[in-house]
Amino acid sequence: MLEFIKSQLYLLHFWRSPDFWRLSPKTIWQIAKITRHERVLKFRGKIYSNSYLPACPSEASDRMLRLFKKMEQGIYDPQALIISATNQCPGNCFYCYNKKNKAEENLSLEKIKEVISFFQAKGIFGIFIVGGEPLLRPDLEEIVREGAKHCAVHLDTNGYGLTLERAEKLKEAGLESLQVSLDHYDEKVVDGTVGFSGAFKTAVQAIKIGKEAGLYVCSVMVMTKKMLYSWPEMVKYLDFIKSLGANEVMVYEPKPSGNLYNAGEDILFSDKDREELCRLHIKINKDRRFSGLRFFSLNYFESAKLFGCNAGLTQFYLGTGGEMTPCPLAPLFLGNVKEERLEDIYARFKKVFKQPMKVCTSIFCAKEVSRAYAGQLPILKDEAGKILSKLDFSELPDIYKEIKK
Repeated sequence: MLEFIKSQLYLLHFWRSPDFWRLSPKTIWQIAKITRHERVLKFRGKIYSNSYLPACPSEASDRMLRLFKKMEQGIYDPQALIISATNQCPGNCFYCYNKKNKAEENLSLEKIKEVISFFQAKGIFGIFIVGGEPLLRPDLEEIVREGAKHCAVHLDTNGYGLTLERAEKLKEAGLESLQVSLDHYDEKVVDGTVGFSGAFKTAVQAIKIGKEAGLYVCSVMVMTKKMLYSWPEMVKYLDFIKSLGANEVMVYEPKPSGNLYNAGEDILFSDKDREELCRLHIKINKDRRFSGLRFFSLNYFESAKLFGCNAGLTQFYLGTGGEMTPCPLAPLFLGNVKEERLEDIYARFKKVFKQPMKVCTSIFCAKEVSRAYAGQLPILKDEAGKILSKLDFSELPDIYKEIKK
């Protein structure tokens, strides 16, 4: 009950924004429903519901409210840009979506800034920097600085090469949160999963450094079925992460992409498994023993009962080589920023993606992408167009249905 009350008080912090009062009562009610199963945290003067929704008060949260207002009219403007800073990485995670991407040369800083500026003008509130290992890019701080002009910027990393000095520079540049890959509490398991000796110690140290630098820090786990159905194991993991001082645990299911295109049901989740992960999201955020540590499952957030999948509609992925796809897990080519005008590429996205989908684009397209794979990702334009033409836009996820009523 205490966590529920705190989650609803989260809404009070929006009241100072004029954009909040422009929303209809039904939209405000839907935001309340979204946050009712979240553990709301206060960190350095801001209120966090989860690391996808921006902390408030902030310009990013005001931007989010303006996008909610547009949703009332069925307008789905861009919310987030995911940027692959580099394909270089010391690891080889068994679930990696990026290992089959062959681009070797990093996109120039100038071109990345151009793309950020373009999508900021469209209204995005979030920028997520991924890889590879983005810390291997020497001008990372400049990418963060550009993104932080109007958005909340998040960095996804295994911690390789992170020092306190680097973390402080990233914080000074405007980095909001550090999302550190740490799938287990056991050192041998983590080293084996990531693919290099010392991966566990590197991640643990990165979490501690991030906290010392004053960043909001998340531990990121790709959930296995063994962990999903073992509550004692889950408790051990959560207790361990809490002992490190992290603010949040972010959880993803293993998706049929990259290294897992041909994975079997022993690894990939069924609908039943996804439902169980959503239940876990609610259960952990209500459990007082984990007070101060919030649990965020993307499956819960992107379930058909909430937002569904917005890949290619409100969320966009910029690959290391300049290619643009709906998301990192759906490598379907829709243009390259080095070869075409951004406005033309964006118009192509708008033509393909009509509205939010109730099912994940990457899962929906996985078998077709696997069949079309010929040694290089993303799947090229003609074949990608055939796959994307089969997407199912027949029904809206529940949140959008309610907001449009």
